[in-house]
Amino acid sequence: MQQAISTTYKYTSKKENPPTNRGLFHDFRFSPGYDNLQQDGISEAVGSLTVFLHTAGKGASCPYCGHFSHRLHSYYSRHIQDLEVYGHTLELVIKVGKYYCENVSCPRKIFCEPLSFLARRYGRRSYLVEERIRSISLELTSRKASSLLQLFHITASSSSCLRILQQCGQHNPMHNKSIYVGIDDFAYKKGKDYMSVVVDQMTHMPIALLEDRNGEALDNWLTRNPQIQYITRDRGRCFTEAINRIIPGVTQICDRFHLTKNMTDTMIPEIEKMIRQTKQKLKYEYPDRDTASSLILQDIFNMGDVRHREKLKIYRESLNLKMQGMTIEQTAAHLGKKSRYIYKLIHNRRIGAYLNEQQKTALKYVSELATIISAGCITRKILAQKMGSKISGALIGRITSSLRKMYQQKRKEVKEHNESIENGSKTQRVSQNQIRKYILKGESDNPKLAELYKSSPQIKELLSVCQNFRDMINGNTYDKDIRKWIEKAKATRNMALTNFAYGIEKDWEAVQAAIDIPFSNGLLEGTVNKIKAVKRQMYNRAGSKLLRAKILYSQ
Repeated sequence: MQQAISTTYKYTSKKENPPTNRGLFHDFRFSPGYDNLQQDGISEAVGSLTVFLHTAGKGASCPYCGHFSHRLHSYYSRHIQDLEVYGHTLELVIKVGKYYCENVSCPRKIFCEPLSFLARRYGRRSYLVEERIRSISLELTSRKASSLLQLFHITASSSSCLRILQQCGQHNPMHNKSIYVGIDDFAYKKGKDYMSVVVDQMTHMPIALLEDRNGEALDNWLTRNPQIQYITRDRGRCFTEAINRIIPGVTQICDRFHLTKNMTDTMIPEIEKMIRQTKQKLKYEYPDRDTASSLILQDIFNMGDVRHREKLKIYRESLNLKMQGMTIEQTAAHLGKKSRYIYKLIHNRRIGAYLNEQQKTALKYVSELATIISAGCITRKILAQKMGSKISGALIGRITSSLRKMYQQKRKEVKEHNESIENGSKTQRVSQNQIRKYILKGESDNPKLAELYKSSPQIKELLSVCQNFRDMINGNTYDKDIRKWIEKAKATRNMALTNFAYGIEKDWEAVQAAIDIPFSNGLLEGTVNKIKAVKRQMYNRAGSKLLRAKILYSQ
């Protein structure tokens, strides 16, 4: 704790009439509390007080090489803001000497006498002022802290408050003696950057905030803390590999909550699958691109009056027969028309010559409409929104009428089929929440599940193994050997449960420690929630230094 400037008031009798030109602080004596500082005088202004001091030493040590020098070069005045005195801003003006460094090998020839006992190097505030700025800024936003500090007669902008906090959070505490710790990760930028937090299991306080979860920062912190004996963690490989590599002798403890959650997440779908009926519901399938194109073209060619449609139909059929290798005479005979008529109809003419303007417009967007419809958009309103101003909604309705009628009919059939299955199996439904409750608490509100537990040996076996694991993790059973449970799980020959058992077997020592040792990672979950709240308060824009200061030093 830095020493404060102490003040003593020299008593003056009421009978004496002090000079009118004397200020309120004329008879105050300021005792700096440091042997090498002596007072020269006091200057009082409105709301402020300036104390003039000088260093009493006859030399100083070079801050670069440590060599002591007596050879004086010159003097300069250093201005340092200190804590208020009776509602007045206090400024210390200290006359400090500059000295020649007589060490030939030192790169600095002239140095200034340091005041490390009072303020930082190049600092304009004392340690006490910085501590007050830091303590207020940790609890408030920088703008609010800057406003509140004015009541203490301390001038500090919002940027200065942030800068002091960032200096505070530049590094994790170096002198850590914790032997029981927990570690967990959290998203700094979700899906991209992740950080880690370390908490002392005995004091329940965070002791480190690391910039990564599987990189250099984690390795360096573990290397600097070889005294750790117990570490609680989740089942993530990043922490496991780093701990085994840096501190191989430490006891690792898996988090009991994540173990139970992993088990339920794995087995509930498997049990639900066994309970569910074999009948499957039909899905609402949309027409593919080729089918949609064919039906749209059919509606396009059916537009117009009867004569127009007939002529277009003969042209298309004639063209198809020609492509099959038939002559004009054969085509005319096949269609019951004259050869001259067929010749004029298809000779050197494209289909556009027989289409009206609406058909030509619609034909341009057949492929695009078919693509949109095959993706699941089939109503006229949605198709019109997707196409924008390219084609009118009325025209879209005309060229997709057959397609929509066919889809509505199929949708009706699928709906009737699915409803018949639902009506026949309402009494046999068992939800995932009911299965989870039965595994975790051994009770269920659904009589069907209790009935299946008695009647189905496979379901009974899976539920029993899951409940044994739950009791073992919670310490509610005498048999606490996890390796016996692993063999029992493998014996069920259920693929999902067997894979879960193999995962437990790879980390069985940490799982066994979770059963035998009372420490848990639940404390870390609460700390991570607090970190998320602090991030939201700063609109997720806080850097690692500012976030570290807010989390580690705001207790």
